[in-house]
Amino acid sequence: MIKNIGELSLFYKIMFSSGVILLVILLYSYFIGTRGLLIKNYEIKNNKIPDNFHGIKIIHFSDFHYGFYKGKKELEKIIKEVNKLKPDIIIFTGDLIDKGAKLTSKDVEILTNYLSKLEANLGKFAVTGNHDLVHQSYESIMNDSDFIMLDNKETFIYNNNFEKIRIAGIEYLNENPNLEFLNNTEQDNIYTIVLTHAPDIIIKLNTQNIDLMLAGHSHGGQVKIPFLTKLFLPNGSKEYYKNYYKVNNTDLYISSGIGTS
Repeated sequence: MIKNIGELSLFYKIMFSSGVILLVILLYSYFIGTRGLLIKNYEIKNNKIPDNFHGIKIIHFSDFHYGFYKGKKELEKIIKEVNKLKPDIIIFTGDLIDKGAKLTSKDVEILTNYLSKLEANLGKFAVTGNHDLVHQSYESIMNDSDFIMLDNKETFIYNNNFEKIRIAGIEYLNENPNLEFLNNTEQDNIYTIVLTHAPDIIIKLNTQNIDLMLAGHSHGGQVKIPFLTKLFLPNGSKEYYKNYYKVNNTDLYISSGIGTS
């Protein structure tokens, strides 16, 4: 009997220790792993890029999750850092607002005010993330902040003359995205950028006419802990979650995001 009690006590000690370790891991992932702002630079080379677009700077950010340990202070910091880089094009690939956030009219005003301060002489473009879908105000916030929403849409970017590049967006986890325009042979020689929230959608696409794809959602593996493998992979980024992949002729870059989920 005493032996059994001892074994039981040991069992509880082990369980308690495991619980503490798990708690530390979760606390690290929420409060420490997301505090730093890491800026990564990539140079993209492609013969389809028009000469007058050489040297332009594209800023891509994603997954802010406003309302979940991220608020006005963090948003202000992001805006200042982005503008310091003097981008020509700004791209946001979804999850501006956390699905659990209870937005007030003041929050909408704050988001619109700060996002409006982002400066890009060739335009600001965005798509919707899964967390944004529960907030009816998301699209109006982006529109009022001078972002062009590209969910299943395309547009062209001109830089001082008639040469152009194409930029398009894909609706979040749309099983059959209507992107027939990407198969338009008349546009084969136009450099094409596609935005999406969930990178795994690339599996369903004909990437022949997609030169650059920008995504978010994965959070670099969802929970990032030094020296440990990525622990969680959300639906939509089970296959593609690291920062860069070459998929056929397409350069796929995935932002690890700014906030948590």
